Parts: sequence; C-alpha cells; structure tokens
Amino acid sequence: MRFARPQPSSGRRLSARRALLAIWARRGDPHLRLQVALAALFGAALWAFGHIVEDYLTGDPLVRWDVELGRWLHEHSNPTLISVFDVFTFAGSIPVLALATVAAALYLLRRGHLSEASLLCIAAVGIEILYPILKLLFHRPRPVLAYAHLDTYSFPSGHAAGSAAVYG
Repeated sequence: MRFARPQPSSGRRLSARRALLAIWARRGDPHLRLQVALAALFGAALWAFGHIVEDYLTGDPLVRWDVELGRWLHEHSNPTLISVFDVFTFAGSIPVLALATVAAALYLLRRGHLSEASLLCIAAVGIEILYPILKLLFHRPRPVLAYAHLDTYSFPSGHAAGSAAVYG
C-alpha cells in the first residue's frame, strides 16, 4: 500500500498564491487602488470601533469624557445649536437614509455599476440589522440629559451607524 506524500503547496496555498499574483498583475489599476484604500479605511474604522468598545467595557477615561462632553453641551446649548444638531439627526434618520440609498442605488444602476449598487443596499440593510443587536449586547443606557427620550439603549448610535454605512 502506497501513501501519497503531501505536496509542499496545498490547494489553499496555491489558491492564495494565484489570488496574490492576480492582484499584483493589476497593481496599476486605479479601481484596485481604490478598493485597497477602501479596505484599509474599513479596517481602520473597525479597529477604532473595537478600541471604543474596549474603552467602554473597561471604563476608560474616554467614557467619562463622553459623559462630561454631553453635560457641557447640555449646559451650553442654545436654540441655534439644537437646530444644527436636529439637521444632523434628521440626515441620519431611517427615512432619509432609505431615500438616499434608493436614489444612489438607482443612479449606480443607471450608470451600469450593479456591484456598487448591490453593496450599498447590502450595507444599508446590514447596518439596520446589526446595530440593534449591538445595542442589546452592550446595554449602555441613554444619557440622563438627552433631548430625545427613547426606550432603547444608546450605543452604538443608530443614526451614526446608518449614516456611516450609507453615506460612507
């Protein structure tokens, strides 16, 4: 009975090598450069979010600074400042984000960019599924001095998460 010796380059290694060679062959392609830059930006954002989560879970000074900043904003608020923040809040609301997603997806489809339109729609729906799960996972109560009194948890912000997914 003969046993086959394992080859030095397994199927996975060969596939990874082929993928890297294909990427290297496209190194001058501006689309590839954009994809690499966006992947790096996404990785940096993911790292930053992980760092904030770690700070929240361990009670680092960032959490205390966040509470103090909220208190300071509340003490120094005025109708103009509240109106400015209302605009940002409105821009991050589900109806506005949905409208922006549909408009951008239709524009991309009209230009023949099916994969980009699909990615945008997947990101918009995905974040609407992900952030409520994360809110339940972290259980961070809303600030006492909040202008909007909601029955949900405050971290991560649905408006900020949706805005980052759609506008980003």
